[in-house]
Amino acid sequence: MLVSENELQEVIWRAFRGFGWPRAISKDIADAIVWLEMHDLDGLHCLAHCIRHPAHYQDGAVAPIEETNETVTFDTSNNLQTLAGDLTLNMALGKSIETGQPATVHQHNAPLPRLSLASLMSSYIPVEAIVSDHEAQFLVTRDKKIVKTKTAAEESQISVFYGYSDHQLSGPQDATVLDQATLAKTYQKNLARGLSIPDALWQQLDALAIESMVEATDASRARGAGENATIG
Repeated sequence: MLVSENELQEVIWRAFRGFGWPRAISKDIADAIVWLEMHDLDGLHCLAHCIRHPAHYQDGAVAPIEETNETVTFDTSNNLQTLAGDLTLNMALGKSIETGQPATVHQHNAPLPRLSLASLMSSYIPVEAIVSDHEAQFLVTRDKKIVKTKTAAEESQISVFYGYSDHQLSGPQDATVLDQATLAKTYQKNLARGLSIPDALWQQLDALAIESMVEATDASRARGAGENATIG
């Protein structure tokens, strides 16, 4: 079936609210998934992973697990707060600015690192990144191009490089380069045509979304019930 950008965003947000996930995190994840899907970067694959294993993700602080003179490494596996990519990016970027070295975030729950692509592409800070999962690798260049390769990584991770570093990120000659014009064209195509989503997945999302629409009582309001029908 075909659905609009807003319809998909709304039902994903409500589905995650149905899991009991916080309102803001649910919105960030919905935004990231729909951004990927609107740019033909397989957001539904990330969505299917999230809803297949919702209990795996827990709140919790994230601290560096290793620091050397060359890099700082975090492990955000199964951390609910870092799923959408914003916090992951900001955490790694802050450390890269502080140390002047690359910061790497390991996420042992592929294909979720690509959820950070939306945040990386909207950042006004000079930043480069390598986003790797078990299916592909994405290089985000400082001029906001995505270089997509079919090279699978052994680990799911994001490596962030702050500023105009000495290295230049590049991919193999057969890589797919998605510049701003290409991304905008893809977005407009999907905006006009609609997004294709399997009927079974839509029904699953719709059923999960109903869980967030319980009757509002004093107790349930404290958990977020009785919310407005929009996510804005």
